[in-house]
Amino acid sequence: RLVRTEQLVRAAETLVSPTGLTVLRLYLESMRCAAIRRRAVFESPEYDQAMKDIERRLKRFIENNDAAGECRCALELLRGCLDLAEFTTKDKSTHLKEAERWLKYLAGAALDPRNEVRRRLLRTRFLLLDGHSGEAQQEYRSAVQRAREVADMEFAIELANMHARLELSRKDFGGARSQIIVELGNLRSGPAVSDKLRQIDPVLEGECYLLLAMTYQLDGDVKMARRFLN
Repeated sequence: RLVRTEQLVRAAETLVSPTGLTVLRLYLESMRCAAIRRRAVFESPEYDQAMKDIERRLKRFIENNDAAGECRCALELLRGCLDLAEFTTKDKSTHLKEAERWLKYLAGAALDPRNEVRRRLLRTRFLLLDGHSGEAQQEYRSAVQRAREVADMEFAIELANMHARLELSRKDFGGARSQIIVELGNLRSGPAVSDKLRQIDPVLEGECYLLLAMTYQLDGDVKMARRFLN
């Protein structure tokens, strides 16, 4: 799906390029760079280049006075640093320092309510990775409250994944997987679920299965862990 996204965005870029619509072109370019980052192998040259390309687009959004595009790029860069800190085996402290830089950057930005939910969820993840589970719990509660105010079901899976991470930190493996299973079930529950909710980010969906596999592995159920990895 991410490869298909990249192909579609490149086609759109071809159509927009002659029009002189700079901000729209930048938006499409940033989407393409994000898709490349999300499907690239961590710490590969392709991943590093995608991160650099996203930061370049962020600077161009600033030049064009587009705060929404600037925040979108900053959130993607923050997520990219946290992915490296969580899923690679070296330089964790370096990746966390870079993530902290983007958190401070976003703290000073004028975020819309939906992006403020995303920032708080990513800060929760940062605090957990940095060993501050108590602060992470408080930040998660703030994110949940903001998500309720926005009243957007788009955040259901992200909140479930973060809930699972918090429960994993307490070694409550059953609690960690319960909400993910519920939300994945809702995603496939039929006509009551909107088409928008069905179009979940494939990386986010994959993260659900990875977290479920982790809960079963830590709980000693290798067979179920392998099932979710597959």
